[in-house]
Amino acid sequence: MDALFVAHEDASLVGVWAFVVTAPTSLWFTSLLGPPPWAGVAVGALVQAVWLGVVYRWATGRPRPLGTGNA
Repeated sequence: MDALFVAHEDASLVGVWAFVVTAPTSLWFTSLLGPPPWAGVAVGALVQAVWLGVVYRWATGRPRPLGTGNA
């Protein structure tokens, strides 16, 4: 990623950061031959968001809301 936007070489981890933040799911996608590696970042972010939501609801004891209206 960094190589696309910067003309010079440096020791930046910009291209790796998205994979590190969404690991291990995104890193599993890099070993597959079919989907592009960036699909793993999107799926990894989604998996982590779901798990964080589940753990938060479990830790706080809040039930899942049934609706959004006050009717």
